[in-house]
Amino acid sequence: MIAGYLEFYPASGKEAITAEKGTFIINNKSDLQMRTGEFYALQKKVLGKWSDVEPYLDFVMIAYEVPTGEYSFTVSWGKDYGKLPHGTYRIIKDCSVTLDAEYHKSEDLVFACEFRI
Repeated sequence: MIAGYLEFYPASGKEAITAEKGTFIINNKSDLQMRTGEFYALQKKVLGKWSDVEPYLDFVMIAYEVPTGEYSFTVSWGKDYGKLPHGTYRIIKDCSVTLDAEYHKSEDLVFACEFRI
């Protein structure tokens, strides 16, 4: 239901995705309050299947508001994973959507964005 109001894609431009960092855009096409955090995971496509990029990381639980429209953020995976070799990857992010004004109802979403190095 809510997932249809959310798009997740790499930013455009030559330096948007590099071996050490990537800039992505979450497009909130609704008037609902959405939040995301520092959490992300990387997967690499190997022989047609997605494999987790090790190590699995721990994150501080900070929430960032995702306003209506485009929200841009950069992930510096070089500090966590080192320089990524060439290949097809996807970044996994989560988002919480508030469904009512009193914050009693929310929906958690997990979404992915494919990119190439």
